[in-house]
Amino acid sequence: SAAEVDFFKREIEKLSAENFELLLHGASHLAKDDGERTFWGRRAMQLTQGEAEFAGLGEEDSLQLLSRAIDFWNSLGFQCPRGFVPPTWYGNAYLRKQVLAQFDFFEDRFFIYAKGRKFFSPALSFAGLPRLSLQVAQRGSCFVLQNFSGVPRLVFHPVDFETLGEKRILNLIRFAGVNREQVYYRSLLWNFFLQIKKAVQKEPPFSLVSMLSFLRAFRLEFGDLSFCLSENRIRQPEECGH
Repeated sequence: SAAEVDFFKREIEKLSAENFELLLHGASHLAKDDGERTFWGRRAMQLTQGEAEFAGLGEEDSLQLLSRAIDFWNSLGFQCPRGFVPPTWYGNAYLRKQVLAQFDFFEDRFFIYAKGRKFFSPALSFAGLPRLSLQVAQRGSCFVLQNFSGVPRLVFHPVDFETLGEKRILNLIRFAGVNREQVYYRSLLWNFFLQIKKAVQKEPPFSLVSMLSFLRAFRLEFGDLSFCLSENRIRQPEECGH
């Protein structure tokens, strides 16, 4: 409805004003499995109950769906998002190239891709997991945050407030803030350049964005939120790395 679109636009404007980076996340996040897909694309659709809308598509179908997502975003009147994340991280053989022709970044389940670069970036997500496995998944995420190199992404979906609960979500954010440094997408290439130029400096991590801002963003029912956590301690000025 028009009221829902207006509400969505206001929330996006608030997030942009608070310096959140926005990524486009599919066209509808739900698709009927009535198109031509590869075998693995059909399996991904079954596994995700139809949410993997880009999974296994051919080149033309993939480009048409991506164009539809971009057209919808442009109709809202916002600037181009920083990057693109296919729903459930399932893509196809053509999607990454199609995305990087129009965006700065493309994400899959284990990597963030930029033009000419890719970063090891496992997505730590809890949506869709059986409730009995959530505690194990939370401990596993903490292990990755504390011990793995690369740029892990801590990802929360609206349903996590029902399954994980707000207390566990806050604990994960606090744990990430102690053990990692929050980085922006625009900082990835700049930080990579600095790591080549000199050894990583051992400095205290700067504080995470206001917890209240995170919680308000998490509660949006129109999409999901993730943030990246780098393994280094280099501080990135806001004006650098576009």
